Amino acid sequence: MSNTEPEQPRALDAEVWLLGGVFQDQRIMSIIYGLLSPSDFYLEKHQNIWQAMQELQKSETPIDIVTVSAILKQNGQVQSLFDNISNKNEYLFSLLESVPSAANCEFYIGLIKEASLKRQLIAAGRKIIANGYDVSKTSGECFSSAQEIITRIASGTNNTQIEHIGDLAEKMLESIAQRKKEGKKGGIASDFFQMDNLTGGFRKGELTIVGARPGVGKTSFALGLAIKAAKEAGPVLMFSLEMNGEQQAARAMSYYSQVSVKKTMDATLDMVEMQNQREAARVLKNAPLYIDLIKDHNVAQITSIAHSYAAKMPLSMIIVDYLQIIETNPDRKNYENRNVAIGAITRALKVLSGKLNCPVIALSQLNRDTDKTSTASARKPRLSDLRESGNIEQDADVVMLLHRIPVPGPNVDITKTDLIIAKNRSGPTGEVKIHFNPQNIMFSEYEQYNY
Repeated sequence: MSNTEPEQPRALDAEVWLLGGVFQDQRIMSIIYGLLSPSDFYLEKHQNIWQAMQELQKSETPIDIVTVSAILKQNGQVQSLFDNISNKNEYLFSLLESVPSAANCEFYIGLIKEASLKRQLIAAGRKIIANGYDVSKTSGECFSSAQEIITRIASGTNNTQIEHIGDLAEKMLESIAQRKKEGKKGGIASDFFQMDNLTGGFRKGELTIVGARPGVGKTSFALGLAIKAAKEAGPVLMFSLEMNGEQQAARAMSYYSQVSVKKTMDATLDMVEMQNQREAARVLKNAPLYIDLIKDHNVAQITSIAHSYAAKMPLSMIIVDYLQIIETNPDRKNYENRNVAIGAITRALKVLSGKLNCPVIALSQLNRDTDKTSTASARKPRLSDLRESGNIEQDADVVMLLHRIPVPGPNVDITKTDLIIAKNRSGPTGEVKIHFNPQNIMFSEYEQYNY
């Protein structure tokens, strides 16, 4: 029987790629800052580098090779970088150059944490065995010690927030009293009274999915929500992964001016319309609505940017337009893997809403089956029509589906849009009518409809 001890569990490649990923895109650190401790890394030099990165993040100092090197020198840890390397910064540069993608950092964390927990369990097993051989300890003491050791390790595997139900009830009473004082029923109100009556508005920590076929106007619907929230509740961050800045600006200006979007884009405005657009632009200049126009973001970048903005100003709402266009692992090309990828995205957005304590609204395409009927009898969408649904339905607190008859008929009102509340975790589902204005490509309350 060999006395050679097996190698300790380790994920050295993941350690290298994670550290390199932070060097490549330091915004990621705002998300993963507290997910690992230095002791989770196997190599001492990686422990020291991670500790330096955490110190820099805490002090809001840029994280790069120069600043990390300075912290290592300050802490007397430079020697740990030397592996027959003449230049201490050479190893840090090698980390930066080795990372395949900064977008996979959360995956690398899982590998590192898994290896770390196994090492802790091995050390715990040795301690338990040593206690068993200790003649000065009773079996009861050995059992209690083993239980304490394992519990301590297990407590590090999950982020927990345990509160007594009575304390939660008291907090709820305080929240109710504050909302009654302010005249607010629930979350952020929209321009649609009947919708808010069902959902209670857009609540902090909740993920709302808005689904529709192409051309129905889900982007315009979301932009209207963003403008309203920015005006009433505070800063809004919108990720516009499909439309460009001119298209978003034209719709936002038309929201206030009621001037045709087409005339705005074609620059065929008369003097009055031009003046109305100038006034709309003036109003928007003071609106705390920020639109990220980069088209190839992945979910890690989206969450990182959101955390970065939230550190500067509390966000009242985040909007992502739209789920299926978010970059995912290029290896996930078949439906099953794409389905899993979309599920991972919605889960990340749900976590983001909780961490930043603001509503997150994500737009989603519907499956093509809803396009097959093009007459007034077109089937209304339902939850199962969410394209590449993954965990969309499971993760979402609210699912809204927009439906409008795609082809005009003699008795068809093409401005009438069905807003279907298909899921509502905190209240009833239902359906209301809203009005679509094809001139400014925006939605409003359908006042003529008899509720």
